[in-house]
Order: sequence, then structure tokens, then C-alpha cells
Amino acid sequence: MPFSSHRQLKLVHLVRLGFGLLLLCMIVTFSANLVADTQYNATTDRLIDHLYPARNQAKEIGRLALAIDDTGALYILSRNPAQQAQLLQTYQQDAQALRVALSAATAMADTAEQRSALSDFTYYFFGDGGYYESQQAFAFAQKRAGQDLLASQNYVNNPFLSSFQADIQVYTDVVNSEIAQGDARLNSVSTLVRFLNIGLGGSACLFGIGIAVFIARSIGRLYRQIEEKNARLAENNTLLQALSKTDPLTELPNHRALLSTLKQELERAQRYDRPCSLLFLDLDHFKALNDSYGHTAGDIVLCAFAGILSATIRTMDTAGRWGGEEFVVILPEATAEDALGVAERIREAISFSSFEISGGLHLTCSVGVACYPEHAADQDALLTAADQAMYGAKRLGRNQVRMVSDPAIIALLTSESAEGGREETALHGTVEALITLVEKRDWSLGHHSQQVADLVRQLALAYGMSLEDAQVVAVAGQLHDIGKVAIPD
Repeated sequence: MPFSSHRQLKLVHLVRLGFGLLLLCMIVTFSANLVADTQYNATTDRLIDHLYPARNQAKEIGRLALAIDDTGALYILSRNPAQQAQLLQTYQQDAQALRVALSAATAMADTAEQRSALSDFTYYFFGDGGYYESQQAFAFAQKRAGQDLLASQNYVNNPFLSSFQADIQVYTDVVNSEIAQGDARLNSVSTLVRFLNIGLGGSACLFGIGIAVFIARSIGRLYRQIEEKNARLAENNTLLQALSKTDPLTELPNHRALLSTLKQELERAQRYDRPCSLLFLDLDHFKALNDSYGHTAGDIVLCAFAGILSATIRTMDTAGRWGGEEFVVILPEATAEDALGVAERIREAISFSSFEISGGLHLTCSVGVACYPEHAADQDALLTAADQAMYGAKRLGRNQVRMVSDPAIIALLTSESAEGGREETALHGTVEALITLVEKRDWSLGHHSQQVADLVRQLALAYGMSLEDAQVVAVAGQLHDIGKVAIPD
């Protein structure tokens, strides 16, 4: 295993170990906090639901017991019958309230010590022969019999007073003791949780610092690698963006780039109310050239054509390859007249150029012209108009420039049906391919055939024939020398 791979594997294992220890510390801390939180909540609930109310209940029981004893003493000492009746009624009400308080405290008691203290108090206060019964049977009976002095002595000397006072104090001490234990338990749980959090949290921090220190140099190296890769990626993205908008053969803008540029120029023309023209160009007899000389020769011709196109147009214009042998030129700020001038310059430059095929080959092109807003109001309509003008230029003999508003173009487009127009163009393309074979045999024969075709078309139109019939006669004129192809030299 290479050293770099060994280091990478070791780093991965150590990072996994470090994160495993961090996770273990987190789990232990979480578990300890969960257990402590459960105990804390249980203790808190017992304090709130039982012990604190029990302490308040103990105070209430002690208050009611003393109030009963005080009311009984006032009853024994009173000489006023009305007051005696009121005191006796209060005595009975407090005794009933004490019974209710003892019942509530007994229901609330959750330990044996609490229940035992409450049971002893209840027995000494309300049990058989207890404080309440002895007071009613002796002291109160003697009071009602008029033996006030004897009743007072029996009331003061009641043996149960100290007993139930001691019992209620025992109950209060038990409750207070359990409250103190609960508070101590809460403090111990809080302290334990604090130490666990500090200890385990500190361990987790140490593990994290150790991992951070260990991988700091590796992270720096990774950052440098990422920066280098990002720089290369940016360069590749720039190249890809350029390639996505450039035709790889001619290095002119491609179909997509032309559409984007045309959209921007038309938006600008619409915003500022300026003209914008479009040229559609097509190399004549390009299919025959490909069939005769091969696609490599066709590529050479396309590249040379693109170079002539770029050298002929204005600096502000944009020329690009639309597809196949079709090219488009966008002419910002150009009127229809300006566009015709540029198109004618391009046509002449192509026709006078010698392409480096078979010792020098002369080619021509057909150009269609359309202008915004004169001929079209949007992008699609402008493209269609320029394409129709170029199509008409090819139908009318090729090697020419035609505006879409040309009367001949309008008449041609009107006379042709939407279904058959393009098929007929394909037929004429086949005828032109045959003419190219004648030119290959003898260039003067091909040139002569084209001159004959133009002449017979003019004669047919002069005799009043329709444009369509005149075009058929012109095709026949082009083919009148086709038989010479088979004549040997």
C-alpha cells in the first residue's frame, strides 16, 4: 500500500475512533442526566404533592387541637349562657374540622412513620376514653350540672393533653425530617449531575481538541487541493461555456448563440425603436460538392466560407453557423438598404474566391434578407422571413441576394403550396447536382448551362408564361447539356 494511502487510512481510523469516543461521552452524559432527571423529578413531585402539603396539614392539625382545647377552657370558665352556647358550637365545629384534617393527612401520608404518628394522635384525641370523650363526659357534664369548680379542675388535669400534643409534634417532626431528606437528595443529584457534566463534557472537549489538532494539517492540505481543483474546474467551465456557444468546425457562434444574440439585439431595437436586419445564407450545390469530393473537402469549404464571411461583415455584426451549409448574419442598426449592401458584398466575395479544392474551386451562395420591424415584429417571424427570402433566391437561380419583400419572392411564395414547396426545392437541388457534374467535366459547360437557364426563364416570362412554368423551362435549359457528361474526352 502506498504511503499516502496508508496515512489516509490511518487518519480515517483515528477520526472514527475520536468520534466514537465523543459519541460514547455524549451517550453516558445523556443517560446520567436522564436518570438524575428522573430521580430529581420524583423527589420534587413527592415534596410538592405530599411533604409540603403534609407539613401545612400538621400545622393545621396542631392549630385546630389547641383551638379546641382553648375553646373548651373558655366554655368551662364562662358564666354567660349565650356565650356558652356560642363557645360550645365553635368547639363542635373545630372538632369536625380536625376530623377532616386528620382524614386528609392520613390519605396524604406515604410513609409508615407518618401514618403511625397520625394514628397515635387520632387515638389519643378521638379514641375511646380519649381527650375528646373524657372532656365531654366529665368536664362538660359537670359544667352543665353547675359544678363549675369541679369541671375546671377536671379540664385542667386531663391526662391526654400532653399525649396528643406530643403525637402531633412527632408527626410534624417526621414530615420535616422527610422534607430535609428530600432537599438533601435534590442537592446530591444536582451535584452529581454537575460533576458528570463537567467530567464527561471536559473529556469530550479534550477528545475534540485532540481530533482537531490531529487533522488540522490534513484539512489544510485538503483545502489547497480543493482550491487547485476549483481553479481547474473554473477553467474547464469557461472552456465548456465557450464550446457550448461556438461551432467546433468554423469557430463561429453556433445555433444557440445566434438565437441568444438575436434575442438581445431585437430587444434593444424594440426598446430604442431602431432597425435590425438578418441575413440567411446557403452555399449553392454544397450537397453535390460533398458527394463529389467527400466530407473533408466540405469541411474545408465551410471553414473558408466562415473566414470570408467574418472578414466581409461589419465589426458590430455577428455571423454564425445556423446548421449544415446554412449561415446567419445579424446586422444591428442596419436598415433594409444597408442589409442588401452587406449581403451583396458577401455574395461577391464568395463568388470571386477560389476554394482550395481540386486545384481551386469557385462556389456561390444564395442570401435571403429580412429587416425588423419592416418585415417582421418578433424573432421567429424575422427568422422565417429571412429563410423564405433565401429559399426564394435559390429557386430563382441561386448566386443572388433577395429581400423577403421582393415582388418575385412574394409571387413565388404565393404560387407554391405549403405542402409541396420544399419537395420541389429538393428536386431542383438534384438538378443542380447534375449541373455540378457537368461543371466538373468542363467548367465552361456548366457556366453555359446556367446562362441558358437564365435566358429561357426571361424569354418564358416575356411570352407571358407563369413564374412556375418559366421555372420549369429554366430547369430544362439547365439540363440541355447533361448528356455531354457521358461523351469521352
